[in-house]
Amino acid sequence: MRRVLESFCAECAVLAASRGARSIFIVGILFYSLLYPSPYFYEVPQDLPFFAVDQDGSTSSRQLLRSLDATEGIRLHRYADLGQAFADLRSGAMVGGIVIPRDFERGLLRGQETAAGSPSGNILPAAAFCPGTNETATACISRPCARSARRASK
Repeated sequence: MRRVLESFCAECAVLAASRGARSIFIVGILFYSLLYPSPYFYEVPQDLPFFAVDQDGSTSSRQLLRSLDATEGIRLHRYADLGQAFADLRSGAMVGGIVIPRDFERGLLRGQETAAGSPSGNILPAAAFCPGTNETATACISRPCARSARRASK
């Protein structure tokens, strides 16, 4: 076993002494690190249109919306009217959304399980979009992200 280790160290010393081998290692690593992720760039959903209706208007609800808006996966559009938000969701202008109910912050401060979401659609944790947000807050997705990502990237 000792001879194998000595051989390995000797080969590494030869490679380190060779200027050509060093340059191939450096150029290869740089080239590979830049080229490898490029085919996967468009597979990540980005800037998916989401609606946000804040019925609470509290500091906590604004912080949640800012955190969601800061993610690269969604582009948040704020609505004052829930009806208009759902109309845009049904028409396909929005992929999904979040509705923050009245007394959202009050429930959080009381230690109650407080949810923000939508009465329709599938409910996913807001932490899936924004790690570090309150895990009890939820966001609604109306249809699969992959289909919507293709539409948003066009």
